Amino acid sequence: MKLSATPIWKKRGELDKLQKRHHAEFVVIHRELTNLIRGLALDCDHKFSFDRVMGTNCSICGISEEQYKHNRNYRGEDND
Repeated sequence: MKLSATPIWKKRGELDKLQKRHHAEFVVIHRELTNLIRGLALDCDHKFSFDRVMGTNCSICGISEEQYKHNRNYRGEDND
């Protein structure tokens, strides 16, 4: 019996495929989130307030003050 035909190696193959699929989904969602944060940093009329648990965030769009400062001057495309 070939090693790749054993039950353990078959499960490892399934696990590898699952991990790649989940990573691909993560990359897509992360890119969408990054674009959303950049867009909101420019487009929202922010109303920042401090919360003891969450820190300083906009009560309208939810962006943190740190994210706003980092993305407010962003222009153009990036090379994800």
